[in-house]
Amino acid sequence: MSHKPDCETCEELYEGKTEERCKECHKELKIPILLKENIPVFQIWTRIKDQLIMGSGGPVSLNLVAIYPVLDMFKIEEDERTRCLDLLLLLYYKVRWPLFLEAKKEQEEKGKNG
Repeated sequence: MSHKPDCETCEELYEGKTEERCKECHKELKIPILLKENIPVFQIWTRIKDQLIMGSGGPVSLNLVAIYPVLDMFKIEEDERTRCLDLLLLLYYKVRWPLFLEAKKEQEEKGKNG
């Protein structure tokens, strides 16, 4: 997975002249443009994405207990919390889980060949 600086860092690096850079970033890294209503979800995701419940074979799920303090920190309203939780779980299973499976497969192949 490619990494990029967050938008605030990018703003500082390019002294606010980021419109063209944003287009490049989204195009080159295939990152969808973040909708305004999903900004809180992304802010929460960047803080809890590594908070996982681990099993003997690796991660099992996102640790939802770790999410609630972050929801409080961002003052997410009660009626918005369910939507945030749903989107966070979707991010985990669509983004993090496939990466884990890919890394596990590579590790197993190295073990067989090594």
